[in-house]
Amino acid sequence: MVEVEIEKESPLNGLHYLEGLTYHIMGNFTLIDSFLDKLSPYFQELPFKKKPVIERIKEIVEKFDLSNFEKIDEDLATWLCIRQDLKKILEVTKHKNIKIRNPYAELLDAYKKYVDIATVEFESFEPPKLAIVEAFPEPYSNMEWIAFAPDKEDQERFGIEPGIYIKSSMVSPYYTSYLLAHEFTHKIVEKFDSYGFGIGLEEGIAEFYGLHLSSKFLPHEVLEHIVVYNYKYGERTRLTMLYEFFLLLTYNEIYKPFGLSGVRAVIKMGRSGIKRFEDVFLHGKGELDLSLPLERDVDIERILRFYSYFPNDLYSTPMVKYISENIEVGDNVDSISSKAKVEKNIVKNALNELQNSLVLVLVEGDRVVNLSKSMLPRLRYKI
Repeated sequence: MVEVEIEKESPLNGLHYLEGLTYHIMGNFTLIDSFLDKLSPYFQELPFKKKPVIERIKEIVEKFDLSNFEKIDEDLATWLCIRQDLKKILEVTKHKNIKIRNPYAELLDAYKKYVDIATVEFESFEPPKLAIVEAFPEPYSNMEWIAFAPDKEDQERFGIEPGIYIKSSMVSPYYTSYLLAHEFTHKIVEKFDSYGFGIGLEEGIAEFYGLHLSSKFLPHEVLEHIVVYNYKYGERTRLTMLYEFFLLLTYNEIYKPFGLSGVRAVIKMGRSGIKRFEDVFLHGKGELDLSLPLERDVDIERILRFYSYFPNDLYSTPMVKYISENIEVGDNVDSISSKAKVEKNIVKNALNELQNSLVLVLVEGDRVVNLSKSMLPRLRYKI
């Protein structure tokens, strides 16, 4: 029986709708949260509807057209970079019939889908409780997480009913359903053994099997973009890098040699079994032997292949990103300054960073003599 408890739904607005649309593009910002924060004053008062959001995007694109300005400073450079990403949203919505669903309804459908898959792949699976709450129960009330999955140890120590808890104020289109798949995987692991500290290889397995679940529910392009935004698109935290490490460890050391059935076999060993395999990978203790027929998931393989095309930490200030879009081989400081409407000393500093820190252009004197046509467009801007 599927048990869902919705304590309270937080109001939705145009910013939530914009977030959903943003997952349909491969933006050039470093952090999607910073991108949305910058745009928040323009969209928060709008309703959660496509038409007013698209109209507001068009207004911003028109407002920050380069022809409207004589000189570009750092703030305007930021808006010109944002404008390029907003134009991508206009382009994708022009050619595709995209409608962002109410994220609460989407989340419930995702949960039911994940339950259906787990019931087939793990016999007699009892679905965990899903609770959408205003605040997490003590002692987790001050945590800034979107979701967490208390287990039997939490129940014994703190009296928290096991399940998946999601903070209502942080529910958003697509991403919450993606995150739910990760937490859902932890609950599958706990079905077999729920005692112990889950951080480590289990997080990589939750990321990997979570992709398996969410790839059967979310649009493929959206999921590809979420994974890149998560792992490739920002000043990554140490925790994010740790999760990425264990995701790739799961992919390379369990999935590649043993397939999806191998991942499921490790999950069925529970938390203590996963810890034993963690010792194999990290400390060389014992061997991993899963004599199982290979089973591939082409959706996961495609997503992680797409993810691998994006380099880590290739970002700059908005000004450097903006100037990089106005550079061609043969340009010099004067011509770039004229095209970009930026002071010459700023152009010089930008070229210096693009050559010496990022190695994306080659400058001789004050002239650009070569540049990376493949990598320069992938430079991201940090808001």
